[in-house]
Amino acid sequence: MVLAYDNTSLFWSFGSDRFHPTCYIDISEYLDVKIQAMRLHASQVRPAIYHGSPESLELATMLRGREVSVEAAEGFEVLRALL
Repeated sequence: MVLAYDNTSLFWSFGSDRFHPTCYIDISEYLDVKIQAMRLHASQVRPAIYHGSPESLELATMLRGREVSVEAAEGFEVLRALL
């Protein structure tokens, strides 16, 4: 299975080019670790208002989790199933 990762920067585009996840992975157990790891990459961290901030990552994964009845989820788009 080939998956495309959720890139929230695509949410700024209009029309059919937007990211539409078709596969969700429950990361509830690992969300705190993921946020801590993100904070360690100081050159990549943005202020809370922007995409790329630990706060926006936490909010996005928690909102996505509500879509599939878990605490937090990562969204992927299935591009191709390999036989």
